[in-house]
Amino acid sequence: MIQQSAKSSSKFFALLIGVDCYLPNMLPQGASYNSLAGCVRDINHVESFLRNKLQVPPAHILKLTASNSDSPNIPQEPSEQLPTYDNIVAKFKQLTDLAEPQDQVYIHYSGHGGRSTTIYPDLKGSYG
Repeated sequence: MIQQSAKSSSKFFALLIGVDCYLPNMLPQGASYNSLAGCVRDINHVESFLRNKLQVPPAHILKLTASNSDSPNIPQEPSEQLPTYDNIVAKFKQLTDLAEPQDQVYIHYSGHGGRSTTIYPDLKGSYG
């Protein structure tokens, strides 16, 4: 549960990532995957909750999204707002510059996921 106490001196920051539109959507072996619907909506709902219920200042909420548009496989957002590798790394760096010890950081991702074998089987088990 996320809580923010009025007496606490810690601040709350969030990084919200929502991906509906995937570019390119072809895998190296020729397989493809579909863009999604609802991931950006989920992120927008989380942002609304953080701002309205927890009173998190807008400047403390970092957001990257790729919304579907009328043009196939072309997101609505400008390139600097897309959840690319470089933009995600930049937002993590921005978070580390903003947040201080004892601050709370919430990271929310909504989009395609994947599974891979752990490189830490001693900690997670052989199928972790």
